[in-house]
Amino acid sequence: MAVICKNLIKTYPGPDGRPVAILNIQELEISEGTQVAIVGQSGSGKTTLLNLIAGILTPESGSIEVAGTDVVKLSEEERDRFRAAHIGYIFQTFNLLDEFTALENVMLGMYFVGGARSRMRAEAEGLLEAVGLSDRLHYHPRQLSTGQQQRVSIARALAHDHRVILADEPTGNLDADSSRQVLDLIQQIISREKRTLILVTHDPRVMGRFSIVRNVEELKAN
Repeated sequence: MAVICKNLIKTYPGPDGRPVAILNIQELEISEGTQVAIVGQSGSGKTTLLNLIAGILTPESGSIEVAGTDVVKLSEEERDRFRAAHIGYIFQTFNLLDEFTALENVMLGMYFVGGARSRMRAEAEGLLEAVGLSDRLHYHPRQLSTGQQQRVSIARALAHDHRVILADEPTGNLDADSSRQVLDLIQQIISREKRTLILVTHDPRVMGRFSIVRNVEELKAN
């Protein structure tokens, strides 16, 4: 799925109450099946851009097309359903629910789309096996290492064959070895299944793994 942003403006209230533009992007086009790193310093608007693409936030103006659908024009409920069906999100802070097991955390995101519970369970088990957690299906997040929790969040993002995967500093809380393993895993699955990956980072080691790197400040300048 291609992602196309045009004339995108997002503001937040400044200290004096007046709106301050954190993003002002004339055009950003990410072709289907590509892997792109969006880079920039903390506070530059990288995460805001991902949240706009995901429909978690809405801009003051502009359009965001994902697979030909302008998510800006959708209602909040429609955006939630569109995201559940088409967009996987790997959060830096994992966003796992501790009262649920690894298997249940992956399955939860599937309920928005619907389908037979047995099918959801089989898919979730397969994804957790793919990320090396077949022996941790019934562990709660607090019983998992930081790297294992991130693998659960990757499995959740890949559920339902999401064609667009957004990753917000996915290695920010990991040590060097875990970071390399997680990035290997993400990029191998994305490449094999020809999905679209948009990853934001400020880590030069992560940037070096991508052939397409876009600086958010340059996007705002053009």
